[in-house]
Amino acid sequence: MTTPAADLALALDVPTLLVIATSMATLLGVFLLLAWISDRTSRALAWWSTAYIIGGSAVASWISGHGHGLGIPIAKEAPNALLFLALGMIWTGARLFYGRRIRPPTLMAGAVVWLIAVRWPMFAEGGSGRLLLSSVGISAYTFLTAIEVWRDRRARPRPHWPVTIVYSATIRMRTARQSG
Repeated sequence: MTTPAADLALALDVPTLLVIATSMATLLGVFLLLAWISDRTSRALAWWSTAYIIGGSAVASWISGHGHGLGIPIAKEAPNALLFLALGMIWTGARLFYGRRIRPPTLMAGAVVWLIAVRWPMFAEGGSGRLLLSSVGISAYTFLTAIEVWRDRRARPRPHWPVTIVYSATIRMRTARQSG
């Protein structure tokens, strides 16, 4: 006899959840792109849409065996590096949303650190080292994005729904990625 919690655990299929999360991220990217096309004054929307399309494509590539299932050979570490780039772009979008300038070194730092770190045996073979590194990177970009929102808390009132959508989708993407 199984418990209701055990039945639920058996019903959740990780690959299916990853496909759903990827589809949602890509769809969010398309919606943000359409929003940007209708209002090109907000460069943040363009950055966010591009970030979600890149992130969704990276996870799709990762799910399909790093592109081989799609007939496109991709370096083994490219999907993870693209995910870090997408997180950096979300943070950059938050900076632009609040009228701050772009910081390319910080934007690309996560992807560069990932590509350098996976050359070391501790990270190259998978396991806890990779999980720790990816968790630190994801947390760092989430923290940086939260700082951008926090810094503007006393500024004149602005619509915060784009930030809320992007931030909640980032958390969902991170959770789905770490589950797989």
